[in-house]
Amino acid sequence: MNLNVKRKAFLYLRKRGGELEYTIYRYTIDTMIQFNKTQLIDSEAILNAVLKNVNAYVLLINSKVEVLFTNYYELNGKTVDESDETIRVGDLLHCLNAESSEGGCGTHALCARCSIRKAIESSFKENTGFSTIEDNLELIMDDGSVACCDVNVSGKFLEKAAEPQLVLTIHDITLLRQTQKELEVARQKAEDANLSKSVFLSNMGHEIRNPLNAIVGFSELLMNTTSPEECSQYIDIIRLNNGLLQQLVADILDLSKIEAGTLELNNTDVDINLLMAELEQIHRFKLSEGNSQLHFINRCPEPGFTIHIDQHRLMQVINNFITNAIKFTEQGEIEMGYRPCSEGLYFYVKDTGDGIPTDKLGLVFDRFVSLQKKNIGTGLGLAICKTIVEKFGGNIGVNSVLGEGSTFWFTLPYKR
Repeated sequence: MNLNVKRKAFLYLRKRGGELEYTIYRYTIDTMIQFNKTQLIDSEAILNAVLKNVNAYVLLINSKVEVLFTNYYELNGKTVDESDETIRVGDLLHCLNAESSEGGCGTHALCARCSIRKAIESSFKENTGFSTIEDNLELIMDDGSVACCDVNVSGKFLEKAAEPQLVLTIHDITLLRQTQKELEVARQKAEDANLSKSVFLSNMGHEIRNPLNAIVGFSELLMNTTSPEECSQYIDIIRLNNGLLQQLVADILDLSKIEAGTLELNNTDVDINLLMAELEQIHRFKLSEGNSQLHFINRCPEPGFTIHIDQHRLMQVINNFITNAIKFTEQGEIEMGYRPCSEGLYFYVKDTGDGIPTDKLGLVFDRFVSLQKKNIGTGLGLAICKTIVEKFGGNIGVNSVLGEGSTFWFTLPYKR
């Protein structure tokens, strides 16, 4: 029944007068009152549902920064405090300054510097609200720990007959800030990775081109020469660059596995003394063909140790240390060995060579680093060694004095 029909029925009954008119009239008034009550209840239910599910604290405060209404308790699953004590904003949110001051919120020396308190005071003074401000709050958690929270706070001024009030809306954006920082770190890593890729391709193009040009060039010269001495010289150059190219390809393959996270270790029981003796024999043979002024010393404890490890990768690290020592040491001695230490086993290769400047020690294990231009190399070996040792669970380092020699070392965890 629409309103016009209701109005006509009411006027008709009024003409007839009497008790029926009064009954219908009262029924109409009661219905309207009940309808208004229902609307009010629905509005309160909707408001409570919104305040309970909104991702923000809503506080109604007066000019004394006392909380008159809040959804804080519903959002935190706590019981509303029905005591007569007044609760101020800092007390409600467990602000560190408020909790540590006997007078509570507003009485700490640092409260005067609080940007939120300044904005509230300015709003009541000027009878206006304030737009979103960002601040960092130190809050005390239930377990007593202190947490730093990033918040966005805005205020809406309400002109009341009794007293002015301010509606504060507080958004916790700590997780958002943390996510933004993580995204920034990820973006920086992506840019660094892209730059590293470009540098890698540039270096690889240069490193591959040099031995290839030498192999191709001296192969052509070898075909056109008849001198035995020149043939022998060209063959040595080709053999040297062929070995360099093979090493470069092996390093690139290892590096690609490291970058892809697919570098696997095939662990077996390895007799360390036997492994060190094998390496000694290989390099003594190389020294006998070349530098006779260089002495090789192998120091291993007795009895030896057996360790469960990837033998090929372990030999790769020690062999790289020895090869570099031979490369940078013209005369004197090279000492290799290992011994027990607090971290497990300590391996080292010590030489009496050129040594490394102090300002370059931190660069030794970086990629594509060549400390001396006179010695040919890919600049990848020590970087790969560092990754292998760390994958073993050990540490790696170098001690050096310029002009006196260097000691490259690494440790491996070991339990008997």
